[in-house]
Amino acid sequence: MMLGSKFLIAKRVTFDWYIIGGHYGKISGDGNGTANLSNLSPKDKSNLKSQLESDFTVQDKSLVTATIDNAGVKAKVDGPFIGLRGLGFNLGIAF
Repeated sequence: MMLGSKFLIAKRVTFDWYIIGGHYGKISGDGNGTANLSNLSPKDKSNLKSQLESDFTVQDKSLVTATIDNAGVKAKVDGPFIGLRGLGFNLGIAF
């Protein structure tokens, strides 16, 4: 849902502007961070995993599943997102 306006500025060209609007969706993906973590103790690796997973928690459900090993961090992201958009402009083709 957005608050703004649309204008037909030529026969088939539109100009939209919006002041504010919200959006909701689902996000999923994988992330890899390569680093030498061989000097971290197993406890430090466990703490890092817990911190990553707890930083991305919504309603007691973690959106991130992390794996920490000596070669770095692997993370899998899956969950909903919500956001707010501010001032914007769009050009379009009317058909």
